[in-house]
Amino acid sequence: AGWRMNVLYSYLVDLENLGLDKLSKSLRKHLRRAESKGVEVLADGSPHDVHELLVKTGERQGFEPSVNGDQLEALRDRFGEKLRLRVAVKSDDGTPVACLVTTLDEQRSTVYALVAGFDRQHADLQGASLVHWREMEDTRGRGMKIFDFVGGDMESTVQFKASFGGDLIPY
Repeated sequence: AGWRMNVLYSYLVDLENLGLDKLSKSLRKHLRRAESKGVEVLADGSPHDVHELLVKTGERQGFEPSVNGDQLEALRDRFGEKLRLRVAVKSDDGTPVACLVTTLDEQRSTVYALVAGFDRQHADLQGASLVHWREMEDTRGRGMKIFDFVGGDMESTVQFKASFGGDLIPY
């Protein structure tokens, strides 16, 4: 009596078999659009740009980021290359359009996507798709084997995560 089970899920992408052929048709289209519109991904993005994008995402989804730009900067300084702040920008003026914060677990050869966000005003540029794809490509080149989206329960993000061809795994 009173028992309730709440199974949580995450999408895991096998980076060893990463390829465009594994992506959904719509995601491949989004990546081409981002590239043709001049979106670039910065490997070492500004913590303050990341925070601003997370604030915009939080306003849409009803949450407040748990860290500010200064705290993100301190975390990056503390963890070095294990904490990665990726920012997709418009190449013509450098406007940040999407971000992704990941951490690398070299012992498990796993990349964990901690948080991501985007500016809805620039959603048509598909920066969120490109920033995730570039992180997967880059970390595969660094020997990582798994990209963990860290969650697959929010309806608004499930389709996006699934488009990368990963497996939905309970944890």
